[in-house]
Amino acid sequence: MSMVAGSRLSDQSAVWAEIADKSERFGARSPTAAAGAMYDQRRDVLDRMIASIRPLDSQVGAIFVIRGMIAGLDVFDHPRTWAQSMPKLLRSYGLDALDKGIGGDGFATPDPSRFLGAISQATCTAYPAVGAGRDLRFEGHGIIGAALDTKDGVVHAVAFPAADVVRPTRGWRFPRPIM
Repeated sequence: MSMVAGSRLSDQSAVWAEIADKSERFGARSPTAAAGAMYDQRRDVLDRMIASIRPLDSQVGAIFVIRGMIAGLDVFDHPRTWAQSMPKLLRSYGLDALDKGIGGDGFATPDPSRFLGAISQATCTAYPAVGAGRDLRFEGHGIIGAALDTKDGVVHAVAFPAADVVRPTRGWRFPRPIM
């Protein structure tokens, strides 16, 4: 979903275009250009990748880096929630890692503290959530993100690098598609 500055508007055609481009790079054709075909094609590699990574006892999230470039951040409210969500997120980011069209040249040095600093400095706008709580959207210098805030606190937050707020370098997705 692409985000238009100051709104929660979805650009579904941009999402489908991104999926079609990635499918083309993977050579994963399906009649509907479904993302599932790409996952099915790389299932063995993704399953081995996921099996090799275990969450730390108190871990609640991660910053994902692909070929030296920060690809995104996912953070949850509890280690148990992270442990349950982690395999699906690893599959999604893993597919991105297998895509030669995403990430840097492998020699870039990601700066997580700068990325986190940009998040902490971002402007946040709250909207009523579809269910309970508030849908928080934030944008700032080089980042774009969202969070679900309930009476018990933030349950999930995501952030992605963005060249600018109107045209993110990575397709805007919240919640992140999990397959």
